Amino acid sequence: MEGGPKLRRWYGSDSSVGAPGEERVERKAPSSDVADADARASGSIGFDEATLRAFDAKPRRSVLVAGADTALGEAVVMQLIVAKQDVVVLGIAPELAATRFGPYVTAAPAEMAVDDADAMTAALRRGARCVVCVSKVGALPTAVARDDKVKHVVLVSSAAKGAGVLDGVIGGLFGDEEATRRDRTREDAFAASCVESKTPLTIVRAGKTRASPGGKQPIAFTQSGGEVGELSLEDLAEVTVRCLGAPPKPGDVLTFEAANAPGAAGERRKWKELFASLS
Repeated sequence: MEGGPKLRRWYGSDSSVGAPGEERVERKAPSSDVADADARASGSIGFDEATLRAFDAKPRRSVLVAGADTALGEAVVMQLIVAKQDVVVLGIAPELAATRFGPYVTAAPAEMAVDDADAMTAALRRGARCVVCVSKVGALPTAVARDDKVKHVVLVSSAAKGAGVLDGVIGGLFGDEEATRRDRTREDAFAASCVESKTPLTIVRAGKTRASPGGKQPIAFTQSGGEVGELSLEDLAEVTVRCLGAPPKPGDVLTFEAANAPGAAGERRKWKELFASLS
């Protein structure tokens, strides 16, 4: 989580976020045009209409991560940086984002509330091609339904069944990330908006996460709809990022459970086969 100076470099042994199993594709550092330069100089998203119109004229390349202030959100951002993706984050102050992640992450202004549909629409216009949500969904589903340029949404949910709205509210109040992800109304909100807007939606229902190093144990995908075993936080972050390279068809919702599985540690993960096993 604290990679120090390494995070200021474009690097990574595997940047195949675009398609699981493909070789890494080299990319240049983030754009340094006027709009980007102004935004990165302040560490936040340009929010005025003129700046947003300038972004509307450019191809979208960024991944918007909602919940960057959570442990899982930070891990997802780290995975995206290593994969050389442009990242826009919600839920973390611009100054803190600059300290943690360097110049490769752009943070939304502190006053940009996730419950504000207009604010979330503006955040998407900042160049978001994909959305990853690991925490409260707020008005993001509404913003996605309005925006026809978002090509994929990945929502991290929980395989453990909670108590619906009350479970999500209580979890949010007491900082329980997993309790927030157990709130199935999050899934319903995104499913409704993505089906309406024909936006591919992937829902990852994770087993209980544990704070241990990832990359060691095998990972299994299932579609039983039941509870599954535990999963390393780092492994869950990698699964989340890998989903970006395997979107379902427009308007479809792909839901699956992910957990660590028994087996020999250290084996190369066959992501293409894992995603191919899903229906």
